[in-house]
Amino acid sequence: MQATGLAAGIFHLSDNAQPLDARTPRRSKQPDPANTDDRGRPLDPFKGPAKKQPILENSAVLQACGAPTFEWPAGSGYCWWSRSSGGALQGPGPNYFDTSNVAVAASGSLQLTIQQVGGSFACGEVFLDRSLGLGDYIFTVETDPSTMDKTLVGSPFLYAENGNEIDVIEYSRWNLPEIENSQFVLQPYTFQGSTKRYNQTGGSYTARMRWSGTSQPSEVLFETWSPSGVLVASWAAENGTNFAPAHERVHINHWIFKPQGISNPLPAGFGSSLFSLSCFKHCPLGDASCTPMGVMPSCAGGVVPPPPVPSSPSPSPSPSPVPLPSFTPTLALTFTTNKNKGTKTYTCTARLTVKSTSTGQTLSGVNLNWTWSSRFSVANSGFPYSGLGSTSSSGVFSSTAPQSGVMSAATGGCTFSVDSVDLAGWQLAPGVQLPLRVSQAW
Repeated sequence: MQATGLAAGIFHLSDNAQPLDARTPRRSKQPDPANTDDRGRPLDPFKGPAKKQPILENSAVLQACGAPTFEWPAGSGYCWWSRSSGGALQGPGPNYFDTSNVAVAASGSLQLTIQQVGGSFACGEVFLDRSLGLGDYIFTVETDPSTMDKTLVGSPFLYAENGNEIDVIEYSRWNLPEIENSQFVLQPYTFQGSTKRYNQTGGSYTARMRWSGTSQPSEVLFETWSPSGVLVASWAAENGTNFAPAHERVHINHWIFKPQGISNPLPAGFGSSLFSLSCFKHCPLGDASCTPMGVMPSCAGGVVPPPPVPSSPSPSPSPSPVPLPSFTPTLALTFTTNKNKGTKTYTCTARLTVKSTSTGQTLSGVNLNWTWSSRFSVANSGFPYSGLGSTSSSGVFSSTAPQSGVMSAATGGCTFSVDSVDLAGWQLAPGVQLPLRVSQAW
């Protein structure tokens, strides 16, 4: 089916396209193909079966870049592929991806939409047709992250292969409403010091990542600027994997984060979401147009020579699914009684521990997203608590929930439950059922 523009001057890609960039779920129970990483991102964006490619409905765009890619920003020579999952769930998420969720508006903005397509919510993603190498990567993002639902993600990023990724800016609260809404990342995100989080309120902010070298994390620098020229956040990566440019591509996507076991985390009444960018520019390292770090960069004026018309890659066999390793969570409760001047007080503390149950596989460095809830019969009250953590070098994660508090009561008790445990690239061991609950009466 050929899609049509939603409004005058908006160009859409055809709905029958298939991706060169097929992926599998990030942070899900579903198996990952051998050519993807644990976030569901491809080892090479040009691997995969040769399939029919998207066709733009505007001849001027076709002339600028050559079908099936499209040019954005106008006149820049940057040529982009749009992604379709062909009606299948794919990572990250997992989600459906549809080319009708990619558009260039009359204003010139690139718009990625999450909306219902064929009865299910689908997401939008594009990726560049070539490597740009070292230098400044500059994006102006019109979307205000403070208005995004906590389950949604929007990001421009560089991706090369498993573990080689730089998130120029990533808007999301990962389903945790209390955390900051924006972050810089030099992957893997499980490394301590590889992520810098901060809060941003407002749209049309400009994010810059300077890739100045390939040997040290500190050679990857980040900045975010407000429209009025105020430096909102800056950071030199402290950890993560730097790499040499070769096969990396710029990607931009807008998708739904789905904690393990939750197929639809969207709030009731959710209609659609728009992630919009007004500008992208790459400034080669050492070029005179690259302003110093600490000086607001200009996103306008980036031009590269038009590439040759891309050809369809040769078909390659689909990889066999690789089973996910499994883990077992356990929950224990510590109960103490104290007596002071004839008054007894009671304290409950719960601890969650996760261990690998797969031979030869450890949880070392794996990110954990967990949720507590508790209830005390004495006070007839409860609270939810969520957190993020990483497993230790020995492959074990342990975290203590907030204490139930000190209660001077003759009767009652405390109950803790773990409602969800989300490990990227792992699944619950067979037979394990959530929630886990422990109780203690006093």
